[in-house]
Amino acid sequence: MADDIYDDGATYGPTGAEHHHLPDSVAPGQAASLRDHATGRPLTRDDLEAFLRTRMAATAGEHLPLLEAGEAEAVAALLDELAARHPGESLGRLARELVDRLYDRMGL
Repeated sequence: MADDIYDDGATYGPTGAEHHHLPDSVAPGQAASLRDHATGRPLTRDDLEAFLRTRMAATAGEHLPLLEAGEAEAVAALLDELAARHPGESLGRLARELVDRLYDRMGL
């Protein structure tokens, strides 16, 4: 997503050093390394979840074979961890939905 521009005219994704480490203090609910490039405003995890769902809906049915099996397992494990850390939040619920899809597709 870094530096991608979408239909709403805004750009989303990690910028510069923000991508490499977490800030010393992250506001509750804030996606630590993601900002709206147009405004510089940090995205909340709810903003990120809504953006990701919109992108998923816009590209529904499109299949891209991008990952090797081991990479897919690593991505699923990372999503599983994200879901476990934010179970009551919209981003955590999205992560849980996606990890369940990946595990189902991998037969796990």
